[in-house]
Amino acid sequence: MAKVKKGENCLNCDAPIGLSNFCSQCGQINDTRHLTFGQLISESLANVLSFDGRFFKTFLTVISKPGKVARDFTYGKRVRYMNPVRFYFLSSLLIIFAIQYQKNNPAVLTEGAKTEEGGIINFQLDNAEEENSDLATLLSESEKEIAEAGSFQKINFMLSYLNFKPDAKVDEVLEALSLEKGFFNAFLFSQAEKIYAFNNNKEENYESFNRAFLNKLFWILFFYIPILGLLLKLIYLRRKINYPEHLFFAFYQQAFFFQLLFIYVILSLSTFFFSLVLIIYGLHLLLALKSFYAQKWSKTIFKFFLINLLSIISFMLFFVLSAMIVFVTL
Repeated sequence: MAKVKKGENCLNCDAPIGLSNFCSQCGQINDTRHLTFGQLISESLANVLSFDGRFFKTFLTVISKPGKVARDFTYGKRVRYMNPVRFYFLSSLLIIFAIQYQKNNPAVLTEGAKTEEGGIINFQLDNAEEENSDLATLLSESEKEIAEAGSFQKINFMLSYLNFKPDAKVDEVLEALSLEKGFFNAFLFSQAEKIYAFNNNKEENYESFNRAFLNKLFWILFFYIPILGLLLKLIYLRRKINYPEHLFFAFYQQAFFFQLLFIYVILSLSTFFFSLVLIIYGLHLLLALKSFYAQKWSKTIFKFFLINLLSIISFMLFFVLSAMIVFVTL
């Protein structure tokens, strides 16, 4: 464990400390080192669900003074606020609780062409029987193309075979399509079976997927934060700010967004209010960027739009990747 680096004054309240281990005024540990991400996580997981008055103080300060909590936490004023990871966890639990207990849970995956209201990802399968009039035609086409086929094309051939012989087993399909019997091709066949099941037992399987995805939503949202922190690090590369400090900012901002969403979801507000939530959060984020990074308004506004563009693109890619992982692990 790295040695504690003591300072003459408390970083939180500026009271003289000398060589004491803790501040006699506010109780904060006398350590002037920059907090690492590993220390932050270990401290957070120790008492992540601890709920105390600092939550409300942090919440009110985040709302009234955008960027101040992350800035103060970075500069060592930590006793007065809730740890950013704990604050984020509690806020994300609120929004997940609200989503899970709504009468109509949002659909992540649907067959958009067959439903009036599609989900976030609209899944549509082609009818392989229309493309291949008989099994012999399919096998003839696969024999010509299978050598250069990629993973998705192999799955399509397997799916077409299952349309003709739904009870076919992996060894039969791999042999019929002239594919090597190995772990990877067997894995591709298992995914083809899932897709076939989705296409032929839609309601039950889509519900199963959406339930599994919502159960993992907490971790999906959490693991996106390091990506957001990296975007902030790259955009503000010339600022002498450590990567964990960008994460502090990201955790507090995302927690605030979840709190707004919690109010929106739990009150079952209209679409108009969702637009209002986005406007409120956008203005709050702009002010927080100005406060935390302390740059001119022209640079702040430019980077505000850049951050939003990159975060939307990266989150959609991460969201789709997460959906694929959930599907594979069903």
